[in-house]
Order: sequence, then structure tokens, then C-alpha cells
Amino acid sequence: PEGTVATWMPDVRLENMPVNPGGTLTVGVLAKMLTWNEEVNGEKPDEAASFSPFLFARHSQSGILNGGNNLAVVYKGGCFLDCHEDSRAIIVSDDLLLQPTQQFSVVLAGVFKNQKSGMSDVTNNSWAVGVRPLFKVTDHFALQGDAGYFYNKDDTDGAAANTMFKIGFAPTIMPFTDGFAWGVRPEIRFYVNYAYWNEEQTPAQSALFGGDESGVTFGTYVETWF
Repeated sequence: PEGTVATWMPDVRLENMPVNPGGTLTVGVLAKMLTWNEEVNGEKPDEAASFSPFLFARHSQSGILNGGNNLAVVYKGGCFLDCHEDSRAIIVSDDLLLQPTQQFSVVLAGVFKNQKSGMSDVTNNSWAVGVRPLFKVTDHFALQGDAGYFYNKDDTDGAAANTMFKIGFAPTIMPFTDGFAWGVRPEIRFYVNYAYWNEEQTPAQSALFGGDESGVTFGTYVETWF
């Protein structure tokens, strides 16, 4: 409508293209294109992005110990972040599922992100790695846990890295099963988590833990998907 900025968003994807035995490739190209009515909205800000790209590719490999691997790369900029023409981010992630037996599975995952803010001219690097093993004691009861390490740092002068390590344990009720340990939903989990972090990360945890540099959480929840 008159008086607003219109956004056009083309979206082109090629999904699950066979590229190797048991492997498929999915790629996508998206964009946000702004049209600006200067008579109504005034002159467009010089640093506002008129064209913002979003590119992604994902390779999925099946047949690895009854599991599989997903490797993904994403590039995005402009209005997929904060609409500054110089803002951009690159994200690389990988997750590997292994199910050597019907009773045991383990997921290993990692992600890296490099992001630049055009507004502040600050570049941030962050990465995380994690592991989640699961062991089925019976068809409807399992023991699982997870552990992960997180790192986050800006390139501003004198900035220190934010780091955190987290470990958790979760006895799990599985009302339904398909025989294998992983991917059965819904799950009812009773969990306890312990985490510790450095001083730089403390403000992000202050709502629950004040000025402490470690903490414990526990509870129960249901996880499902459709």
C-alpha cells in the first residue's frame, strides 16, 4: 500500500538432487528486493540494502551405520540480517547420526558463524560443538545425555571471548518405537543440566544465576514433531 516500503522475495530451490551413492544435494537462492517510494517515505537511507541475497547448499549422506550426515553452508546479507548493505553472515554446520545398534545412537554436531554488522562495523566469530548419545534400556525407556562447548568473540579492541560448557542427563520415556534408538517421538524427558561459563558470559546468564559462573537446571518436558 501507499506509504510503505514494498519487499519482493524470489525463492528458487532445487531439492534432493542425487550426486553420489546415498548422497543428495539441495541448493537455494533467495533474495529480498526493496522498492522505495521517495515521494511518500523520503529519500532512501544511503546504507540501506536494496538487494539482499540468501544462498544455501546442503549435502545429505545416508547409509552411515544406519544413520547419516548433513553438511550445510549458508550465506546471507542485507535485510536477512539488519538491512544494512554491508551486513553479511556465513554459517557452516554439520551433523552426523550413527546408529550402530537398535539400542544405541549418537549424534555429533558442529556449527561455525562469521557475521559482520554493517551498522557497527564489528565482526563476530562463534562456533559450537556437541554430542548426544542415547541408549535404549527397553523399548519404551532410554537414557540419554548431551555435552557441548560454545565460543563467541567480537573483533573489537580488547574484546574477550564468551565461552560456556554444558553437560546434561535425561532419563526418557518413549511411548512408541520403530526399533531404532534415535528419532522416536514423542519423548518425555526428565533432565538435569550443569553448565559453567567465563566472566564475559555471566551477563547473559544473570537472569537465572546472577553473578555466578556456573549453574544447574532441572525439569521435565515433552518433545514431539509432526
